[in-house]
Amino acid sequence: MQALSIGDRVRLLDEAREGLVEALKSNEALVRFDPDFAEWVPVRELVQGQLPLEELTGSTMKEGSATPKMDSQRSETGLKEVDLHLGALLDFPGRLSASEALEFQLKTAKQALSDCRRARIPRLVLIHGVGEGVLRAKISEWLEGLEGVEYYDASYARYGRGATEVRIRRLG
Repeated sequence: MQALSIGDRVRLLDEAREGLVEALKSNEALVRFDPDFAEWVPVRELVQGQLPLEELTGSTMKEGSATPKMDSQRSETGLKEVDLHLGALLDFPGRLSASEALEFQLKTAKQALSDCRRARIPRLVLIHGVGEGVLRAKISEWLEGLEGVEYYDASYARYGRGATEVRIRRLG
């Protein structure tokens, strides 16, 4: 392994946790795992680089990894609402790079649509927020290529400009 430097992204050898090196002393590094937690870790237990997205968000997550939250989705009769804000989806969203975060948000949206089709829920609201519009654009790009759906801005009174409503037509 290359010598560690302050600011390096590292992960633990035996756990699905990663963080940033904040300080170094002899054979230890102070690693910030989330905004409220840092600890001194022996350098021999660290690997430089990021965890694959599957290890951070997959079903075989280990304690301390990015953990999906279950309260980001709400269903009403005929409507499923999914909040795609990272803070609503993950306990530790800062552990994902921007591209990993976007990939996880899109995967969540795709799963929500699949769940709606399976449960015969005709409407899905994807709450993406306003931000810079990257997630909204990716959602539109994905939905544009799908058969059996139409989509449009969700209720401005309820969501502002930060949500897309998907109407799901029965196929077949």
